[in-house]
Amino acid sequence: MHLVFTFVRFSHTRYRVAFRPAVVGGSFMRIIGAVAVLLLITTASAADWQELAESADSLAEARQFDSAVVVGMRCLSAMDHSADVHDTVRADLLFEVGRYNLNLNRYDQADSVWQIALQLREQYLPDSHASILNSLRYLSFIYLVRGQYAKAEALLRRSLAGWEQSRPQDTSYVVNMLTRLGVICMNQSRTGAAQEFYERALSLITAVSTPDIKVAIALHHNLAYLYAIQKKYAEAENMWLSLVAFLENTDDTTSENLAAAFVNLAELCDELGRYGRAEAYLQKALTQNERLHGLNSYPSAMTLTSLGNSLMEQGKLREAADAYQRSLTIKRETVGSTDRSVANTLIMYSQVERELGNIKNALGLALESFTIRRHNFVTNYWVLPEGDAINYSTVMRASASAFFAAFAQRSDWDDSTVHEAADIILATKGQVTDCMFDRQQSVTSSEDPELRELLDRYGSTAQTISQLYLRGPGAGDPAQYRNQRDSLTRIRGDLELQIALRNGDFMMERGSYDIRWMKIRSLLPANSALIEYVEFEFGNLSDSAAVGHYFVLVMRPDSEPAVKHLGPAAQIDSMVAEYRRLYDTLSQVWPMYTDDQAEHSRTLHGRLYQCLVAPVEDYLAEVELVLQAPDGSLNLIAFGGLQDPSGLYLIEKYPLHYLAAGRDLIRLGHRPLYGRGLLAFGGIDFGTLETDQRGETSDASATVAEDEHSGFVFRGGLTPLPYTKREVVRVAKLWEEFQKEPSQV
Repeated sequence: MHLVFTFVRFSHTRYRVAFRPAVVGGSFMRIIGAVAVLLLITTASAADWQELAESADSLAEARQFDSAVVVGMRCLSAMDHSADVHDTVRADLLFEVGRYNLNLNRYDQADSVWQIALQLREQYLPDSHASILNSLRYLSFIYLVRGQYAKAEALLRRSLAGWEQSRPQDTSYVVNMLTRLGVICMNQSRTGAAQEFYERALSLITAVSTPDIKVAIALHHNLAYLYAIQKKYAEAENMWLSLVAFLENTDDTTSENLAAAFVNLAELCDELGRYGRAEAYLQKALTQNERLHGLNSYPSAMTLTSLGNSLMEQGKLREAADAYQRSLTIKRETVGSTDRSVANTLIMYSQVERELGNIKNALGLALESFTIRRHNFVTNYWVLPEGDAINYSTVMRASASAFFAAFAQRSDWDDSTVHEAADIILATKGQVTDCMFDRQQSVTSSEDPELRELLDRYGSTAQTISQLYLRGPGAGDPAQYRNQRDSLTRIRGDLELQIALRNGDFMMERGSYDIRWMKIRSLLPANSALIEYVEFEFGNLSDSAAVGHYFVLVMRPDSEPAVKHLGPAAQIDSMVAEYRRLYDTLSQVWPMYTDDQAEHSRTLHGRLYQCLVAPVEDYLAEVELVLQAPDGSLNLIAFGGLQDPSGLYLIEKYPLHYLAAGRDLIRLGHRPLYGRGLLAFGGIDFGTLETDQRGETSDASATVAEDEHSGFVFRGGLTPLPYTKREVVRVAKLWEEFQKEPSQV
């Protein structure tokens, strides 16, 4: 559903009156502006700061914000050499320079100068002064777009309290801040608080004699959306219907919201199973968007995707495929082939093609979607907050799942398709945690101030690109959105090159996340094999619930990779659960287990062997080392104990080494391992011992040392693991004997 974000910008008090010439368009004005900047900089010693301030203002009026920033900073320098400039005037100019940077999406720079402006104003002005309240409001916007919601909310609440106390008649400001607070709460899933803010804002704006229609419409949209996600469907539907009735009688300045209302009503109807009505609303939205923006507009493309979704839900698969194809054609032309909205539509189109039996086409569409999402993750992970990165990895995995849903339909794929499947498996598992860890290391380890400054600039630029990518063009001009994104991408590339020249590890780390099977194969030891298991979830239209499926990738350094579909996960997971129950039982009776229990164990180990190892055993001939990378519930079994039909354990046939993912070979390949010797843990004290069996307090470690079967229960319900202490002691002795290195237990 469409959530409308309306942030109303208001003029603010200025301490000077700037000369503003008429705006001249085109390249001529840009040339004049560049010449003016050069003249002002080269003659700065003679320039009066008022003249510089007016020039910066004029450049900003002509939307030459880069030049305005340069002249504004020169003006601040000139102010420093003038004895009659009050700090409040300096604060005003800092505020303006911050606004110039904001228009360039330079959030860090805007934040810095606004912070200084606020500090200067707070020295001389009362807390309720409009300039201070405006500073707080603008700073909150920076934190809001960055996703730093706690900071944004604190500033907004402070500003809101000031406006309500000192200027209760300024309803527009209060509504603006209440709306932003509602958005913050929505982004944090605090729906109750968001509803309160939106309802307060709506009551204020409808109470005035001449309400701001656009803000009122946005609030109606947001409240209806809020009701919908709270499953208050009747309230949501009534609010959107009343909005439609109002908008159908207004002029074109607000009619764009009519299409959004139709789309939201359609998605609400889809949620309630009223597919025919949903389709009718979407056709109305499409007509409205085509009338306002043209047949090949981005809003029309978005509506076509929604229409495809509705048609698919009704089983009108051919019509849905046509809608998706039209949407993709428009999106590629307007926002480019790597935009996230393209990836989203490709996923749905792939599912329809799979349902129609066009498996190869479905596979190609899903692969394109995954390629887009993987590329954007690799380029954006540097700045994504951890929660957003995890959410994005889920989205990326959805594209992978769509690919394997089609892949599972056949077993005779050609080599190129198997290579693509191998790439996806290797790139999917565990990327987020690795990225977060490496990013933190890179940021905190460098003591080079110039490198840290470059990293900060890189982070700020990449963050802006990430926000553009996640936000999309919305109702704005797609060409302007695309140009801005491409320009920032070029800047980021330049910064990457500068960082790489100062820190070679930076690009090496980034390269480790753009993974291909050939790279992993080249890192495999001689006469070894990698067996990588992975679980993907997918479903079909007849059963909307996604079902897990296991796949396995096997690679050797001397052959092509192979990818096999092992089947639905439910059967294998049930065997794993049975395996866990069996060992829970055996642990209670060991070593006095019965013949039936021993036979049950052999049978179960054999069944797991047939499911997990037998399908790839042909690829293990003459292998001297198996690198095992489990996934899902397979992490809960000991592969070495699985038995082949002859009764041999897997560990008797191949030496086994566990990896979290095949990608670990890259980390081991290019990062030296430091340290010498062995640190071994055993007989672990899991917490302070409560009481012994006699009710007396005992020392945990002493109890473990004296009697590992005492049955004492530690805080949290964890008991000592029998024999772990003596086991690590023996391991340490073997280490010292064969490695000739010290050990510590």
